[in-house]
Amino acid sequence: MTSYTNISRWLKSGEYRSQLDSVLTKIVRDCDHSDSEAHTSSIFETEIYYLVRHQTGLELCFSKETPVEGIVHKFEGLSSRKSGRGRLDAVVNNVIIEYKHHTKFKTEKQITSAYEQVKDYLTALYSNEGVKYDAVLTDGIKVAYFQFVGDTIRYSSLRSMSVDDIDRIIKAILNNQSKKFDPSNIVKDFSISQNSDSCSKTIARILHQQLNENITEKSSMLYSEWKELMHLSVEDNGKGNDIAKRREDLSSIFNSVIDDTESEYKALFALQTTYAIIVKLIACKVVDKLNFNEETHEYHDLASLTFDKTQKFFQNMEDGYSYNSMGIRNFLEGDFFSWYADSSQFSEDFWNNVKEIIQKLDDYSSFSFNVKYNPEDIFKDLYMSIIPQSIRHSMGEYFTPEWLADSVITEALTSIDNPKWSAIDPCCGSGIFIIALIKKVVGDVNLNDLSEEERKQLLQEVLNRVHGIDINPLSVLSARVSYYVAIHQFGDIKDIEIPIFLGDSAIVPVLKDIDGILCYAYSINNNKYGALDVLLPKSFVDRPDFGKTMSSLQALIKAENPVVLRSKILEFFTEEEKNNTTIMNSIKKLSEDLVCLHVNKWDGIWIRITTNFMLIARLHKHDLIVGNPPWVKWEHLPAAYTRKIKEFCDIRHIFCNDGMYGGAQLNICALISNVAATNWLKTNGVLAFLMPDSLMSQNSYEEFRNFYTNYEKEERLYLQKLDKWCAPLRPFKVGTKSVTQDFNTYYYSNPYVDYKQGVRVRAISKKARINDLTINKCQTFEDAKQYLQITEQSAKQMASNSTQFTYVSGHFDFSSIIGETSYLYRTGVESTPFEIFKMLGEGASKTPDHYRFKNKVLKTSKYKVDDIPMDGWDFPVELLYPMVEGPAIKPFAFDWGNNFHLIPYDKNNTSKPISLEDLTSSNEEVALYFCNHRTLLDQQSDKSKTMHQGEEFYALSKIGPYTFAPFIVAARDNSNFCSSVINPVMTPWGEVKHAICVKHTIIISQDVDKNFITEDESHYINAILNSSIVHAYIHATFKTNGFSLKKSNLCIPKFDATNELHMQLVNMSKTASKPENEEVRTSISDQASVIYVEVCKEFKNRKPVKLYTLELEEEPLSLVAEPNAFEYYSWSNFDKKIVNIVGGDKTILVGCYKNKKHLDWILDKNIYNIRLGNRQGSVDEGLPCINNASLLVLYNSTNASKLSAFRIKSHKIMSGDELKLLNYPKKRTGKQYMTFEIEAIDDYAEDLQRNHLIENLIVNIPDYVKGTPVFLEP
Repeated sequence: MTSYTNISRWLKSGEYRSQLDSVLTKIVRDCDHSDSEAHTSSIFETEIYYLVRHQTGLELCFSKETPVEGIVHKFEGLSSRKSGRGRLDAVVNNVIIEYKHHTKFKTEKQITSAYEQVKDYLTALYSNEGVKYDAVLTDGIKVAYFQFVGDTIRYSSLRSMSVDDIDRIIKAILNNQSKKFDPSNIVKDFSISQNSDSCSKTIARILHQQLNENITEKSSMLYSEWKELMHLSVEDNGKGNDIAKRREDLSSIFNSVIDDTESEYKALFALQTTYAIIVKLIACKVVDKLNFNEETHEYHDLASLTFDKTQKFFQNMEDGYSYNSMGIRNFLEGDFFSWYADSSQFSEDFWNNVKEIIQKLDDYSSFSFNVKYNPEDIFKDLYMSIIPQSIRHSMGEYFTPEWLADSVITEALTSIDNPKWSAIDPCCGSGIFIIALIKKVVGDVNLNDLSEEERKQLLQEVLNRVHGIDINPLSVLSARVSYYVAIHQFGDIKDIEIPIFLGDSAIVPVLKDIDGILCYAYSINNNKYGALDVLLPKSFVDRPDFGKTMSSLQALIKAENPVVLRSKILEFFTEEEKNNTTIMNSIKKLSEDLVCLHVNKWDGIWIRITTNFMLIARLHKHDLIVGNPPWVKWEHLPAAYTRKIKEFCDIRHIFCNDGMYGGAQLNICALISNVAATNWLKTNGVLAFLMPDSLMSQNSYEEFRNFYTNYEKEERLYLQKLDKWCAPLRPFKVGTKSVTQDFNTYYYSNPYVDYKQGVRVRAISKKARINDLTINKCQTFEDAKQYLQITEQSAKQMASNSTQFTYVSGHFDFSSIIGETSYLYRTGVESTPFEIFKMLGEGASKTPDHYRFKNKVLKTSKYKVDDIPMDGWDFPVELLYPMVEGPAIKPFAFDWGNNFHLIPYDKNNTSKPISLEDLTSSNEEVALYFCNHRTLLDQQSDKSKTMHQGEEFYALSKIGPYTFAPFIVAARDNSNFCSSVINPVMTPWGEVKHAICVKHTIIISQDVDKNFITEDESHYINAILNSSIVHAYIHATFKTNGFSLKKSNLCIPKFDATNELHMQLVNMSKTASKPENEEVRTSISDQASVIYVEVCKEFKNRKPVKLYTLELEEEPLSLVAEPNAFEYYSWSNFDKKIVNIVGGDKTILVGCYKNKKHLDWILDKNIYNIRLGNRQGSVDEGLPCINNASLLVLYNSTNASKLSAFRIKSHKIMSGDELKLLNYPKKRTGKQYMTFEIEAIDDYAEDLQRNHLIENLIVNIPDYVKGTPVFLEP
């Protein structure tokens, strides 16, 4: 019989506690009468030694630190000993026991001295040996415990010794010879990398070989369904750099070529299975050895088991091992990674090599003195050391340091009044936030001081209050084991479900009303027969025993009788539910589908998956939603997954509706935060997420920033505060590399916040000369604060027509420069692949009007032009233009630096490229060059091709007459905002030629009426863009990887050569643009700021000369909650001429159209529509002005002087869907519209235009937002 079995039997025996009681009595009695410290130690050790040896046969060795034995350690830095030497009283199995005579614990000074002595010992041992010992301080009557928590020594108070203390010391001695389940130990033993030679890597390669050469039908099913769940983006057929990097990393690990989607998935499946095996074995080790389960003693002898018994062990482990019998129903539940353990898949090679993992784990122990309750996520580092960074990047997995998770939770809880708050992490990963939440629930109590009943209550509190969800089955496994390791310290764990669920927080089962019966509906895809449609009554899903009931159905599925299965399910339904035809048909179909899957060997996981997904739907509302959701852009998600999201989620009010690719840059974390808040957040709850800083300003999040949880009911959350984590602080690490993406902690709740007044921002960075890794060793935000610097800022929404935020400080008042612009913003020419079009001048040519060029190829170039002639291409110079790239632009200057761009367009006709026929005739060398490189040109993405200006295969994007304008201002769109007037330059062949601005430049060459700007006008604009206030505003609003003038809402009035302030700006720019004045440019930028602010003030306070004034009196009635969002006005004291134009009795609807497409639809359908409701720009359908309106005046939203007039014939309400059927050009429509049937008339428009109706309207209505419909009544 093994020593482990002896220990198990003894510790579970009825005599054990009584024996401890007897030993305690003897120790306390004898130590109370001991005559020295040595006598005390002898009493203590003798009683413990003989008890353990007698019951288990183990010989304990108490190593005594005496000079006779010659084991005197030299300790460095002992605070109480000048010699730096000390003697340990006893060491047994890495437990230090320091004895004191009972007379040495009489005063506070004596106790403090004893504590310092033990702490010094532990510190010195750690410094000298790198081992974190535990320690016991005792006089045989009282006892205290010491242990490391991280790198800090924690200790308990000195208290009277009890039976529990004798039990604790014995278990410490029996366990502490082992390694601790510390993340660094686990990584050291089990990591996988290109250069490692670990047992884990061997197992991964064996599994990978099996998947490729010997996969069984069941394994194939599990692999196929795992693949469906993973959502790796593979739809670009390997063109993306991310995918190439993933395949390169996997190839190096498996020493084989991985160059397609299928081989990539199999490699990842092998790695994840390896990780899962290690985690499950750790779970077995923790549970079984800690609890000394006699029934599971096979684990300890596993390395010596036969092949068949080992296979049986792994199969039992995958099915839940002893956990189901212990009442932990969902600890391990036969997940996707159980495939290797099937009897037909289990291999000799695997059996021979997995023993090394088992043996390594047998060196570990999970015992703890529990001096301070301090569970940790022990699997996070292991996961990162097994799964390559390139793959984690694709899945948006950035693991959160402990202190950062603690900061999010700590700050969020300050806004929650409920002391018994509950929380959920909807993307819990391996459980870092889960563990931090459990710590918050437990608090700073010493578990050793709690009674058994108090521990049970604490356990129930944790289970009721801390929940998690994740879509990755590997993360769910890790989080469940971490959760169990955290709660097992409370005592025996029985009859529970660990509240970590496999589910998708972006797609939650929908609650439907089926003829008065609430039901949860969901569709679970399977790769054999399509979707498994599940419709279950809410009353059934909400049953406390729902999980247990569903688990019992698996056995009936194996009976292959759908009628019996259906009958069993119906046992839990009410009579009303049984009489509902829709529900009955659904259950019948579900039963048949489940049995069909089993018959066709495609079974084993569907009940568990269904259960998990339904359990997340029934989760109650929480006070706190917290976490770090994945940061993956929508465009990188597989198309099938995005289609499912659109099916189950209302994404209309999350996505930006701007253009073809408006939502492509939306990060899925935004969607998850919206779905999670809608489903699981209490009315006064807080959602606190770590998400990219780009959410604050990027156009893709324009709708998301409104954060509607119920659009129809106008229920929304507001950003209450923000923690902005600033460079150079970079807490997210991938190995030694930092994740450089800026991010924030967003705190959302429902109290109204006026964004124009600002949101509180804590800007947090690290102090000088502090390493990120130093901070990441901290466990709490309080610990980390010593390394951080925190300043207060605010973030405001500056413009009324945008939800983007600007970070503001006291230096500039940005509100003064917000307004309308009189100019069009465009981006520079885009060429794909640029390696074909961008050239460097090489030298003169012998051919007239020719010059030699070589392709501009960078180290990072994706496309390689590999046939460049030694002397370069000999091209005619007609289509080669000097090129200005973003980095070439400096404040008031640019350096084109011998860069050229092929522009195969006639500058007088930019609607399409020069045809190949004409190009061959006029520029034959260029035509042949394009033809010879068509293969490269065709490799550009479909997205790039849709943006081309023209159909030729060498067409460019973002080119037009504005590209060749006589005067251009160009600004950088990233890194460091600045601008320059772009003047023609002298080419090396002696021609003064127009310079072309390309990608990463923003160009201004036309006003809003598409008139080309003048030279003075270009300098006026240039001075404004280079002003200090504009530079600060752009950087405070946009990320440095993408500035946008179009979204900046900068006030830039139309240039007026008679305006003195405007001309001052012109002269400033001209002065600063001279090369000899480079040193004064900063000063000029500061001066330009002052003048520019005055220009804006003057413009906003202008009193324009008007031919006819419309005096408007605002009616007291405001039609919506937000003032001025939709008002109607009466006009009185009509100028006689205005009355003559339209008549004094007409109610006029003044509306606008956004573009030509919109106008064409209005003219084609003879319909004009306005939205009904109480949102901005909507109107109440009951207003009399709707019935009275007889005249519609339409204007162009970008040019108020262009008017059309229509007679209103009738009006009626139409739904958004009805408008869609009429091909309404807006992709997303509202719920209801008031539509007006109209007919064009020749009257009024010309006179109203000449008398500036719209301009006067805009001037006279305070805060009028151009484009908002307005009624004018007599």
